[in-house]
Amino acid sequence: MFLHLARRLLSNTTPLKSSNYFEVFALTPTFNLDLAALSFVYKRLQTEYHPDKHAKSSALEQEHTAQNSALINEANKCLKDPYCRARLLLKIENFDPNVKTMDMEFLSDMMDFNDQVEMCEDNTTLDELKNC
Repeated sequence: MFLHLARRLLSNTTPLKSSNYFEVFALTPTFNLDLAALSFVYKRLQTEYHPDKHAKSSALEQEHTAQNSALINEANKCLKDPYCRARLLLKIENFDPNVKTMDMEFLSDMMDFNDQVEMCEDNTTLDELKNC
């Protein structure tokens, strides 16, 4: 029982916490990622945090290593995928690709153009607008 308590108190396996997967792998955030370096770091981290390596550890350590292993797998999967990596880079830069913004000048031009189309009285005037 004392051994179990000592292991629990001395546990240095804490859960990794990061939504920036580049930080998990200690890589510089960039789209042109060195996949060989990613693979190398992934294997090193999985060697350290794989749950099988901690099978005889305390329940808390096992839980932390399972969480770390899951985060490492998730981060690796995302960073290997160019689409996921691009979305992550946008998130890091606080750019939400789901928010659509329009240039106010462009919007004003489109409103003026729509007004001109509505005022057209015949096809000739409409054809003139098409050629502008």
